[in-house]
Amino acid sequence: MEELKAHENNETWTLVEKPWSKDNWMQIDYTETFSPTVRYDSVRILLSEACQYDLKIVQFDVKTAFLYGDIKENIYMNPPEGIESPPNFVCKLNRSLYGLKQAPRPHTKLEKKNIVSEVKIPYKEAVGSLMHLAIVSRPDIMFGVSLNNTVEGYSDSDYAADSDTRRSTTGYVFTKNAAAITWATQRQQSIALSTTEAEFMAACSAAKRHCGSKDYYLILVHIIKTVSV
Repeated sequence: MEELKAHENNETWTLVEKPWSKDNWMQIDYTETFSPTVRYDSVRILLSEACQYDLKIVQFDVKTAFLYGDIKENIYMNPPEGIESPPNFVCKLNRSLYGLKQAPRPHTKLEKKNIVSEVKIPYKEAVGSLMHLAIVSRPDIMFGVSLNNTVEGYSDSDYAADSDTRRSTTGYVFTKNAAAITWATQRQQSIALSTTEAEFMAACSAAKRHCGSKDYYLILVHIIKTVSV
């Protein structure tokens, strides 16, 4: 009854007369699916920021998280148990619902729209301005400005060390606050023709990993600074 009440409050569906035969109104036109699984490096970045700013981390569960995402497709389902409906009526979904293959996608797009659109941090300009103040007139903020709070990345490779495939091995690690947050070591997908090429391939892999973490990090810093203010 609690779940049915949540669906009623969120207007998850509308009871309508079934528009087609059962064989036709089943959903078959999937275009994209999405599974919002968290990466461990994202968790480590979060923990690093919490330690730096002396924040408390609280975990909670939103029971009706998926019900806040609207859907555009025409999706129908049989009325669930506990719903009284006229014969030959079905539920036309207005919102995302647990059990749909695409359910996480509208929810994730909603969260991203509300957060990412606000992230505009001129990081280099801000640090440069603070460095100028610290050097010229504000020695009291020198320690805070010079503190190693940035994400630093290192990459390296060997050359053709795999005797079976002659492929090189890529290795990289990213640190924040002097602690490793993400790392990897793996054979390269193609054979490098020189040590230089092997190093470039390793640097490319590290750069791609950094691009994936950078947006999350900027969002997190923006949220923390907003909450702190």
